[in-house]
Amino acid sequence: MNAKSPNRSEYLDLRAEANHLKSVASYAISAVMFNHLVSAVDAIFTTSRWNREHATRLGGRLWYNPDNPYGLGGVQLTLAL
Repeated sequence: MNAKSPNRSEYLDLRAEANHLKSVASYAISAVMFNHLVSAVDAIFTTSRWNREHATRLGGRLWYNPDNPYGLGGVQLTLAL
């Protein structure tokens, strides 16, 4: 396209740069979303494996206290080694 004035030429250059940066940003957003998806799948597998290894060793219990307005008197956590 023939630019009729220096301002028009500068505008077209800025517009082309903005369009290029927009496409770069789109690729970056896609990469970040893909990374989130891979991280979520990894977290699921890692948590499942950890739970299988430690589920029988960890325990917890809430102690009831009738004097407490919420009924909670304490928490007992146990870890069997």
